Amino acid sequence: IGDWSSDVCSSDLIRAIMTGDIYGIEKWGKDFFKILSNGNLGLLNPLKINSKPVDLTKIVKKLNQKLSPPYIIRVSDYLEFMINEINQNFNKSIKTIGYKNKFKSVYPIKVNQQSQVIKKVVKYSKKFNSGLEVGSKAELLIALSQNLTKNALIVCNGTKDEEFIKLSLLSNKIDMKTILVIESLKELNLIIKLSHSLNIKPLLGIRRSEEHTSELQSPMYLVCRLLLEKK
Repeated sequence: IGDWSSDVCSSDLIRAIMTGDIYGIEKWGKDFFKILSNGNLGLLNPLKINSKPVDLTKIVKKLNQKLSPPYIIRVSDYLEFMINEINQNFNKSIKTIGYKNKFKSVYPIKVNQQSQVIKKVVKYSKKFNSGLEVGSKAELLIALSQNLTKNALIVCNGTKDEEFIKLSLLSNKIDMKTILVIESLKELNLIIKLSHSLNIKPLLGIRRSEEHTSELQSPMYLVCRLLLEKK
């Protein structure tokens, strides 16, 4: 293994760390991190390119004075930066290729259900009219409680029971744009039944399946036919 205490080995190790050869920071760090001159990991602010990096080790040492590890350190600037990146790049590509429709991003609540994270996502996404994606009644309630813009979408995925569908339909009455993504023919029939009983026109979405060699074999083909027949 060698003598790690030797000056040559230590200097080589520091040099390797400094250049990012060991941890590959330049590959995965995306201008969020850098190795500082003291060998510690520094946090960069992508929203303020000329700002000085923050020493992560110093942050941890300060936390250790009052708390005990492990810690989760959340950098809200990274969240804002990535939301900007996703939306701006999609809109740029749409403009470049001449796509005639619009891109609307949605944040899947299941990724991180913590209130402070969702509120930050909603705040930073407002200028893009971004919405939220939910997969359960609990997540739908979280989404409905957020201060979304008028044009933001709430996309409902996953298996839905009667209560889930009713809540989704009723939310459209308070000017929310809640889309029910159809998962099966059984689910579609339930949506049609409940929308008639509540006298609410549903907003529907269909997910294309790659499991069938022919479009005519796909359950979604049957769903589309049934939708047209019920129109």
